[in-house]
Amino acid sequence: MFRPMRWLVVLLGSLLTGVALTGAFPVSIAGGIDAASAPDFRSDGMLSGADGDDMPRAATEGLALLERSELLRPIQAYEWDSRRGVLLLHVPSGEPVDVGTVATILAETKWQIVEDRFSAERLRSAADQVARAQRINGVNVSWAGAKIDGSGLRVALLSESGAVDEKAVRARIASIVGDAFPVDISYESRSALLADRQYHTQPFIGGALISTRNGGYLSTCSSGFSVVQDGVPTSRTAMLTADHCGTAGTEWKSGKYTDSPYYGTGQATSAGGADIRMLTGDVLFYGANFVGSPTSNSAVWMKGYSVPLVGQSVCMNGSQSGTVCSNTITDGPVSLNAADSSGTNHTYANSYRSVQIFNQPAAGNGDSGGPVLRVVDNKPYATGIISAIQDGANDCTGNPSTPSRKCSAVVWTAGLNAFLGSNLSWRVLTG
Repeated sequence: MFRPMRWLVVLLGSLLTGVALTGAFPVSIAGGIDAASAPDFRSDGMLSGADGDDMPRAATEGLALLERSELLRPIQAYEWDSRRGVLLLHVPSGEPVDVGTVATILAETKWQIVEDRFSAERLRSAADQVARAQRINGVNVSWAGAKIDGSGLRVALLSESGAVDEKAVRARIASIVGDAFPVDISYESRSALLADRQYHTQPFIGGALISTRNGGYLSTCSSGFSVVQDGVPTSRTAMLTADHCGTAGTEWKSGKYTDSPYYGTGQATSAGGADIRMLTGDVLFYGANFVGSPTSNSAVWMKGYSVPLVGQSVCMNGSQSGTVCSNTITDGPVSLNAADSSGTNHTYANSYRSVQIFNQPAAGNGDSGGPVLRVVDNKPYATGIISAIQDGANDCTGNPSTPSRKCSAVVWTAGLNAFLGSNLSWRVLTG
């Protein structure tokens, strides 16, 4: 019998504020932008101090092409070995791979094929079944996923009631998914979904505060990345945020004032089960992100998309915490169980866990939906959406801690690959 420590993982649920709904900023003039609310677009050097993972730009862009190639479906997982500077491509044991095509796409990258014992598809399906069970022998499941080396499952449990009979837990897991897979069990906190760039007018960009009415309060989240669907004669743009921030049909505003401009309406988004929702409306979105502190007016143009993978270093960029880099992805993709601010549990697939290497708070309430960036050659690449925090034990930087605002060094994000893989006609909007 093992007695684990108590822990808490919560969704970064929408931050509820009781501020008066009064107009505090002018509304933009049609066809123009208020000087006070227009982003100040800076050079790419704005992010030059970000702690990187040494994965070169060629590897980042090649991997994005590799993931979308129909010829290379046997590749089931990616891993960056920063110590050796090698991109590891995981495939099921005995599965043939078109190495010629891989070599062509990753021409400037050191890469290696690694054969795994089990297929990632089987492992992730089994892990999702375990996560959606939510309780195993009376113990809550925090998250479940495939081990990065394809050798079995990882299941993180929440125990609030004392000792856990691991033998009984393993037997129950086997009754759900069979006994073919070895299972590693760990104990972690329940995740909490996180719900400013505090105000700006069109054209709208990511990393900004957005709000919607929630009874007598405002519920706030962050905008993520602009995406575009190319078309003739015109293209269509939209903005991504977190699914848990609001349902389809929820209308959002920029900032949190009565006369704040309309930002977009939540859609019934196909996102591969990830915590991602798309906002659309008769508004203009640019392929850029605010960066810096929560009151920063500085912005940078996005340069593309980066596939999320274990071993990468990423920057959280929520509207309440600002830009916080040096977060290493430790697990993913996994299926995550997390509670929102009302205590309702949600299960999201394609979630990635990261840890801030200096134990600094990386995200908190109000950052939900915000961008997760990788910095490659001082240029920002879109990789995920801020979703949840674990524990909420770190005092917040940026906007301060309050009874309703908690922050953490351990952050869960929704992989952007889930949205792009479910919406092949859409891509990250760049500048």
